Amino acid sequence: SNAASVCPPEYVPKEKLLVIIYPEVFEFTCDTPGAIHVRWILAPLGVKAPLSNALKWGDDDLVFNYASYYDGMDVHHTNVLQVICNPEEGDVTDISDEVFFSKNRSGIAWMMQKGHHEDMTSTLEEIGYDLIEIKGTEPHDIMQKMECFVTHEPYTYWTWIAAMSGAVSVVRPVPGVTKYQWAMGTFMGAYLQHYGYSDIPGVAYGWSDNEIQYAQTTMKDLRSKLLEVKQWGAEVTVPRFARDCYRYGQGERANFEGAKLVKDLYRPAQSF
Repeated sequence: SNAASVCPPEYVPKEKLLVIIYPEVFEFTCDTPGAIHVRWILAPLGVKAPLSNALKWGDDDLVFNYASYYDGMDVHHTNVLQVICNPEEGDVTDISDEVFFSKNRSGIAWMMQKGHHEDMTSTLEEIGYDLIEIKGTEPHDIMQKMECFVTHEPYTYWTWIAAMSGAVSVVRPVPGVTKYQWAMGTFMGAYLQHYGYSDIPGVAYGWSDNEIQYAQTTMKDLRSKLLEVKQWGAEVTVPRFARDCYRYGQGERANFEGAKLVKDLYRPAQSF
C-alpha cells in the first residue's frame, strides 16, 4: 500500500483527535496535519519488515506491540495493544461435547507453515500413526477427526484451533526456548503476564508423557481462556491505548501508561 491509498483526508476538525495506526510493514507517514501517528508492531522488526523501517518513522511516533515476544524486543505487557476477533460464539471451534470427546478419533495431522525444524515425518511414522499433512486454510473437519495435531510453527493459531476441536495439540519445541518462554512469546503472553499466569491450557510443548497428559486434561479449558484473552484485549489494552493517545494529544511525551516513543525504542539508530 502507499500513503495516498490509506491516509485520511488532509482536513480534520480541531475538536477531533485523529490517530493513525500503521503496521510495522508501513515505512511512510501520512502528512495529515495534527494527526497522532502510532506504529503497531504486529511482528518484531526483522521478521516481516526490515529493521530499517524504524529509521523512516518520526522520533515522537507512538509505539505499541501486538504481543510480548520472547525472541524479539523485550515488551512489557502494558505496551501491548491487542484486538482479537476469535474465538466467537457459533464459530468452527464452538463444538458439542459429543464431537469434542469423540472416541472415534485416529491419526496425526501435522503442519509445517513457517516452521524451520527438520522434517519430522519419519519421527511420526515411528510412533505408528497415520499421517495427514495439512496445507489448506480450512482444515477444521480434519481437526475434529484426528487424535493429535502437531505443528512446526510455534506461534500459529492452528495450535489453538486444534485443541478447541478436541485434538491433542503439540507444538514442536523451539531449540533453546523453554515452555514458559514460548508461552510468553505467543499472543497470549501479555495476558499471562498481566495476571501472573505461567502456562497455556490444552497445548503440549513437545512429546513427553507429562506434556501430552497436561494437554489432554486441560484442552477443554482453552476456549474459555481464549475468550478471556479476547475480553482482556478489548477492556484493558484498548482503553489504555486510548488514554495514552489522549495524553499525547494534550502534549505529553513521557510517563504514559504503556505507550513508548520511536526514539526510546529505536534510537540511537542501530546499524540497519
